[in-house]
Amino acid sequence: MALLEERRSFDDVSIDAVCARAGASKASFYRRWPDRDRFVLAVLGSLRGQPLPAGHTPSLREDLVAILESMFGFDQRRTRIVHSALIAEGRRNRELMDMVFRELIAPRRRAVLERIRQGIRDGNLAADTDVTALYELLTAPILKVMMLSDPDQSPPHSLAARLVDQALRGAEPREG
Repeated sequence: MALLEERRSFDDVSIDAVCARAGASKASFYRRWPDRDRFVLAVLGSLRGQPLPAGHTPSLREDLVAILESMFGFDQRRTRIVHSALIAEGRRNRELMDMVFRELIAPRRRAVLERIRQGIRDGNLAADTDVTALYELLTAPILKVMMLSDPDQSPPHSLAARLVDQALRGAEPREG
């Protein structure tokens, strides 16, 4: 993380550089990770908790806010630095991006989509709600702030709650 914070790019985060910074041998590195991509994936995975708290609460709003806030991770600054660097890395390293999507993004995406579907089943959302469009409406602004904003500036105040409130007002079931 320190290497990424200093350099803001994965370019110089080589196995040699990681080992030198950690004061560890390459053998120690390879006992834990088979290659650099798996190491990067582990770094990304360490930034956030589970996509959803255990079980959903009766409040669709609170669950969605919690999910969106979790996208910023335990340390918003670090999460934003790593994800900004990931944009450039992903252009060069398709294999890494496939792993990131498969192992980190897809489980979160499934959790959000399932929570929206549960909201429809519970009657909190209109039966004709476009589940995928609602997912995109909620997550795209968070991803934009995470990847394209200055990591040293805080995200807009209560962004997750404001996004959820705005989206749910437009998706509420209507009488008649």
